[in-house]
Amino acid sequence: MWAPVQRELALLGHRSLAVDLPGHGLDAQYPLAYQAPQDLDTWAVEPSTLAGVTLQDNVDMVVDVVRRVAEHGPVVLVAASLAA
Repeated sequence: MWAPVQRELALLGHRSLAVDLPGHGLDAQYPLAYQAPQDLDTWAVEPSTLAGVTLQDNVDMVVDVVRRVAEHGPVVLVAASLAA
């Protein structure tokens, strides 16, 4: 989602980092019932792969990344969706 923005920032000489919240993006997990061929009956009762992820987990992830990135200079944090 952020690739076009990151490209423009890079062209302007700015560094950027896109952060996925726990269980999202490249770390997302999908139950076998969701994948082809889909088993909708099994998927309907399958626990969510995000069931164990809390709001605090999301906060901890963002705070950790911001602190680590801040070691290299000022940070501007931008978010989308519910995080905005």
